[in-house]
Amino acid sequence: MRMQIWTAVALILLVAARSAPAPGLEGIWRGRVHDRRQQPIEFELQIGSPGAEPVGRLQPIGRGSVTPFFVDAATLSPEGAARIEIQTLRILIEGNLARDRQSISATWTQFGSDRQPVQLTRAPSATPPTFFDPIVEVRIPKPPTAVLTNGAYRLYYEIGVSNYTEERIELRSVDIQIGEQTATLSGDALARQTVSYGVSIPPTKSGVVLIGLTMTTPPPDVLRHRLTFNSAGRSSTLATQAVPVTRNPVRIGPPLQGGDWWAGAGPDSSLHHRAAIIPMDGRFAIAQRFAFDFSQRVPGSADFERGDPRQLASSPSYGADVLAVADATVTMARDGLPDAAPYEIAPPHPITKETLGGNVVVLDLGQQHWAVYAHLQSGSLRVKQGERVRRGQVIARVGNSASYAAHLHFHVVDGPDPFSSEGVPFVFDEFTHEGTVHRDEMPSGGWTIRFVARPVEPRP
Repeated sequence: MRMQIWTAVALILLVAARSAPAPGLEGIWRGRVHDRRQQPIEFELQIGSPGAEPVGRLQPIGRGSVTPFFVDAATLSPEGAARIEIQTLRILIEGNLARDRQSISATWTQFGSDRQPVQLTRAPSATPPTFFDPIVEVRIPKPPTAVLTNGAYRLYYEIGVSNYTEERIELRSVDIQIGEQTATLSGDALARQTVSYGVSIPPTKSGVVLIGLTMTTPPPDVLRHRLTFNSAGRSSTLATQAVPVTRNPVRIGPPLQGGDWWAGAGPDSSLHHRAAIIPMDGRFAIAQRFAFDFSQRVPGSADFERGDPRQLASSPSYGADVLAVADATVTMARDGLPDAAPYEIAPPHPITKETLGGNVVVLDLGQQHWAVYAHLQSGSLRVKQGERVRRGQVIARVGNSASYAAHLHFHVVDGPDPFSSEGVPFVFDEFTHEGTVHRDEMPSGGWTIRFVARPVEPRP
């Protein structure tokens, strides 16, 4: 059996090309800018140590945003000229680091022309405590289900490590026993795939290791794990209980129709959804574990907009029909939130449990599976809670509510709440990629695919 464990180079395509952060910029910076409505937005900019992946994160403060935006480059010249790029939002920050290295006087530029001054101030950092004993809890919240992508079996799951000591612990390696073979995750690869507090876990905090495995033959029935921790030169090893592996992903039809749909931010290509650990109802969940953002390209082009990207009408995705993926019952139909202007760093309203995902439709597919459609166009919903729908029926249109660019966010969960349930894998019964027909597979993140929607059958 051939298999491999995904390092960040394979797993995180969006950050593989990012440059390493420059010495002198690492740390937490805070600042304030104004959006297009001239409303102030406070933000936090986290820059990693040299060699870190991703380079850093940009997060609005006080808006309730869950998923940060990745920093693509952070450089500092010998003369103290700082340059920070956030390509997702088309933001460039250029300025000068003060001599005391505690502030940056800069210009914030978006789209190459929208400019405003910004003052970044370094936030104080805590001194790391010393290590004592590895008294930890290791938990796998959702055992993996194998899913086919491009003819290979993929398993995506997480290992949560909680530190219950009064000192810092260091996670050194994770060994995964896969049948007769063992895959080891350690060093930089482990650090790149560990989120929350990372591999150096402070007291009462947690790190979450994002695991991605690919195999050319069916996976075994169980996986076993062994974690090694360090304590100031001493190491301890913890073996976990066997974790079952299932092979029954949810089989559905297309949520959209036609071609040139970019399957963005999938589990094999980005941390955008996989790292979205959301606290709700007294627990943490990763509802978006297998989520995709579907954006339509301009025909014959790699671009996602015609003309001015700041106009929603420039996006071919905006207003496209959204389809029911199966015969189902509508359990949520939330409408009325406005479509946001493209590429704003924060939506026009606070992100709360009630507004997360913008305008949302949830379909009960049966067998404890629910399909989630998010960021739908304001006023476009054609269904109501409790209504029965047929596969292929138009239920709404693609929008930009509570989002930064027009697209359809789609995922499947194991409970009725779209964001506090656990995400489960799904396969489309048919789609094409570069002329090849794929059946009962999940697309690879970053593929441009074509859906063939069946006509809605008349009701009996």
